[in-house]
Amino acid sequence: ALRDRIHAEVCDKGYDPERNTFTQSYGSRELDAALLQIPIVGFLPPDDPRVTGTITAVERELMTDGFVLRYPVAEDNPVDGLPGGEGAFLACSFWLAEARALTGRHHDAVQLFERLID
Repeated sequence: ALRDRIHAEVCDKGYDPERNTFTQSYGSRELDAALLQIPIVGFLPPDDPRVTGTITAVERELMTDGFVLRYPVAEDNPVDGLPGGEGAFLACSFWLAEARALTGRHHDAVQLFERLID
């Protein structure tokens, strides 16, 4: 019962329906590449529109030079106590490859995976 309540709360408070994406935290509009774990860990099925919308948002807002940033960090408002300007986080790029594969985007997943291992 508790798991179901937490699941419902995350889906309600951690999702931005206007942008069709989950967010970094409740009330935030920011993204976090950890959201790519949603279909990987089975929180929601890969074909759920909220999952595909989140993947699209991560690709649009967190990709730089073909790699995925963990999350955006402004110089004047760091979320983690570190100064802004952090580069891409390689693990997040692999999460994206896996999320793409799970959602049926096999060609895109393989393309990214091969680029990453190169």
